[in-house]
Order: sequence, then structure tokens, then C-alpha cells
Amino acid sequence: MHPCKVIAVASQKGGVDKTATTAALGTGLARAGNKTLLIGLDAQSNLTMSLGYQTPDDLPFTIADIMGKVIEYVPVCPSEGILEHSSGVHLIPSSIQLSQPKCEIITVVTLVICRQSSGMSTKSRCFI
Repeated sequence: MHPCKVIAVASQKGGVDKTATTAALGTGLARAGNKTLLIGLDAQSNLTMSLGYQTPDDLPFTIADIMGKVIEYVPVCPSEGILEHSSGVHLIPSSIQLSQPKCEIITVVTLVICRQSSGMSTKSRCFI
């Protein structure tokens, strides 16, 4: 088993090409033969839509559903909700459900954990 690497692209500022960078990096890694899973974590579903899913709020399962299951202590199947894009990238899509308070809290905690585990300050606004 190969070690898993996590790359988070995060910033509170809008318009800094987080979505474009994530989609391009993910696609490039997948084309290079790497198993790549992208996870959309914005309520506007920009990453999900940029990969061709134009009505993310109509998808049967998104990252918000996974968060809901985690909160309720309901088991999540490892492949549940993962979509496969034609580029070879796998995606856990986002939806407007992420704007629910319980999901916003989990998203913030997830970003803090990513930053802390990478050794970066939680005030940092650069690529992790």
C-alpha cells in the first residue's frame, strides 16, 4: 500500500483561483497515473460544477451527506458518493447543503486540522 498524500487548496479570499488550481492539479495527477480524489467543500459547488456537474444540488449524495452521517455516528461506506470524472479524477461533490451551520463548523475544523497537520499556521493564506 502506498502512502496517501493530502493536498489542501484553501483561502478565505475569493477569486484567487482555488477551484482552477484544484481541478488542474487533480486532473494532472490523475493523468500521471495517481489515484486522485477531489473533495468540494464550498457551498457554491464551484469545483463540482467545473467538473461538469451543473446541478450539484440535485445530486443524490454529497460531502454534506457524509458530514451528516459522521455527526449522527452513522457508518459511511468508503466509496459512497464518489463520482468518477472522464479525466480519471474522482470527486466527492459539494452542494448548497454545506451552508447549514453543522456543515460550516465541520468544514472549518477540517481546514484547521489540514493546516495544523502540515505544520502551517491557521492564519496562513497560502497553498497547503
